[in-house]
Amino acid sequence: MLESWSMKKNLLVIIVCLLKFSNLYADDTLIGKWVNEKTSSVYEIKKSNGNYNLYLLFSTKFFKEHKDKLMGSFKKTNLGYKGNFIATELKYPWTETDAKATYKLKEGKLLKTVKGNFKGKKFKFKETYIRAPNKIKYMLGEELFGVQIGKTIDNYKLGSFILVGDKKFKVRKRIIYPPKPHESFGTYLIRYHRETKQIFEIDGYLKLNSRNLGYTQCRNVMQPYKNYAKDKYAGKFELGSNSYGDVLVKNGYEVYRIFIGCEEREGNHIGYISLDHKDLSMHDFSQRNKVPTNKKKF
Repeated sequence: MLESWSMKKNLLVIIVCLLKFSNLYADDTLIGKWVNEKTSSVYEIKKSNGNYNLYLLFSTKFFKEHKDKLMGSFKKTNLGYKGNFIATELKYPWTETDAKATYKLKEGKLLKTVKGNFKGKKFKFKETYIRAPNKIKYMLGEELFGVQIGKTIDNYKLGSFILVGDKKFKVRKRIIYPPKPHESFGTYLIRYHRETKQIFEIDGYLKLNSRNLGYTQCRNVMQPYKNYAKDKYAGKFELGSNSYGDVLVKNGYEVYRIFIGCEEREGNHIGYISLDHKDLSMHDFSQRNKVPTNKKKF
């Protein structure tokens, strides 16, 4: 009888040790770099005084690298890993709010469920993270003519500024000499962020525009490029539209505005391609129109 009790006691000790070991192993697998499956933004979990802190290393929303940007913190409880997460409203002005969050390891992935409140409206969403290597190449935006959205102008050869548009409205853009020019396009223009110098819009203009094309001529020339765009972005984005024109949509969110066609400008029809990253464009707009604060100097 005593021998039986001793064996049971030893078995219980072994089970407790195994549970402790498994907990330690789970803790170890939480620490490190993680990539959001939907957005490809990169995070890192660090442990401090029993807390797990979730830091944002790189945001694909603005193709921006961060240092020590704390996005969440959680602890292990009897019911799992619980804490908070700084949720960001997707639409401009991208309001941040502190929300409750649960974290869970399942089949090598980190699952996060977030619940909170934006301006009186409740929200709930789930995100999945996959393990990332220590050395990871951050993902930038789409390329057009070899020019990449999100890269800075320091990576390219640039020309002068010009005004583009008609008599009613003109936009200041800059000439760029792309690494991969197309034989049918002669002028390439960009717009870039005022502060970060990141490119957020790329335009390519038809060489045939110099012939003062009519609308039908221009439309027929541009149609093959519209078909090409559908094939190029198929599977990667959904092609949608809003009041401004066509958009490239991913996970239900408008990422790019895209124009492939003809536009009448001062009596002529101009054929061109334009790709514009929505969030970077809006961020640049907000920075340029920021109201300066008058601070007293002492």
